[in-house]
Amino acid sequence: MTPAEPGSRRFLAGWARWELPALLGTLVLALVLRFNDFTGAPPITDNGDELDWTWQGLGLITRGVPYGWSNLQVYSNAVPLRVNGEPFNLVHPFLDHPPLFGLLVGGAAWLQGARAFTEVTAQMIRPVPTLLSVVALWLAYLLGRRVLGAPPALVGVLLLATAPAAVVVQRQVEAESLLAPILLGALLLVPREPEGQPRRAAAVGLLVLCAVAPMVKLSGVAVAGGVAVVLLFQGRWRLAGASLLAGMLGTAAFLGYGALFDWQLFTRVIARAETHRYGVMGVYEFIAAPSGPAGANHDLRDGWWLLGWLALLLLVVLRAERRVELLAWPILGYAVVIMLFAEHISYFGWFRVAVYPLVYLLAGWLAWKAVTEAWGMGLLLVVSVGSVTALSPLLARPLQESWSPNPYLLIAALALVVGPALAVPWWSAGRPWITPLARAAGGLALGVTLSANLAASLNLTAIYRSL
Repeated sequence: MTPAEPGSRRFLAGWARWELPALLGTLVLALVLRFNDFTGAPPITDNGDELDWTWQGLGLITRGVPYGWSNLQVYSNAVPLRVNGEPFNLVHPFLDHPPLFGLLVGGAAWLQGARAFTEVTAQMIRPVPTLLSVVALWLAYLLGRRVLGAPPALVGVLLLATAPAAVVVQRQVEAESLLAPILLGALLLVPREPEGQPRRAAAVGLLVLCAVAPMVKLSGVAVAGGVAVVLLFQGRWRLAGASLLAGMLGTAAFLGYGALFDWQLFTRVIARAETHRYGVMGVYEFIAAPSGPAGANHDLRDGWWLLGWLALLLLVVLRAERRVELLAWPILGYAVVIMLFAEHISYFGWFRVAVYPLVYLLAGWLAWKAVTEAWGMGLLLVVSVGSVTALSPLLARPLQESWSPNPYLLIAALALVVGPALAVPWWSAGRPWITPLARAAGGLALGVTLSANLAASLNLTAIYRSL
């Protein structure tokens, strides 16, 4: 009788020796970059939502009533309050959002001694989303290696760990920072194979996460919706229906929360928020807007986000939906929810945080495919969409202007990086050296890009102030 295999070994079964050290190194790197001067970019005055969420939870903990700031006219008891030099209309009961994320960050502030709303600081609350972003990175790698393979998944999480736009937006106190690991956890609990019965514990965990998500933020209903669509394509009708029901129960819990404090006020808040919806252009803005000027990343462009959407389009065109359904349907479902319910998406880059890991995994897949297959067109996309947005803020800051290099130098650089890969289909016959050369050039470009991501993220405060 052989002894039971340790749990850690079972968990790592099938992993290559390099995977765990590479993943741990990536997580440490992500922590370092996100905690590096994490109160400087952005300043606490740039995004009032950070205080809004915290006051909600702090009010519940210290006074038994949710507080927050709001400009909605339906609140008749607004009290002017100036914090960090900024004016706010303090209201209660604050019923704009469900309470779970507010309790998390408000609890963190309370544990560090904050009792009054004016005592909350960025140092108290930003570790919460920062740590959640690292948990999301870990879960994203587990999901990515399952769907795309280990090397593309590692490239995706490396990009997410180091990209300056991701670093600056993921350190901010927004409920999407909790929705991201909830969504990833739910997708990891989806059964691997369409055949057979899911494990009971996994099914229960999946349903719990679907129910919890709407109590984090109402857009969390997309977790249940995206999971249900995946399960329907697997032929798991009962579990799909149960997931939708769990999402509805979570939404009903939010309604009960509103009724607990003031149902009439709650219905007026919901009705008023309905008038702020962006409209049918929501999905376009969600994908293409630069998330500024009032947005969290302050017009700091995110080319990897766009590259991930291009990769999703490519996989759909290649009819690989079954392969990437765990990524595609949740991304698209969340985008539709944003279109239906969100407001002024172009101003609020943090809406993307919930699906950031999924989109970055797709960007990593495209980058890996372009380099390893010496795919010229893909490499050109990686360089022109992803690499340029990594290099531009780093090079533009000392110049105090947009980065506009000499076009001939730019052509020469592109020829060195992409030229060998573009030549592979025509010159590879009889020239066995051209494909390794193309891979080396692409790998060098990706390495330089990651280095530029790292350098820009270490200088985010200065870069952010110059935008």
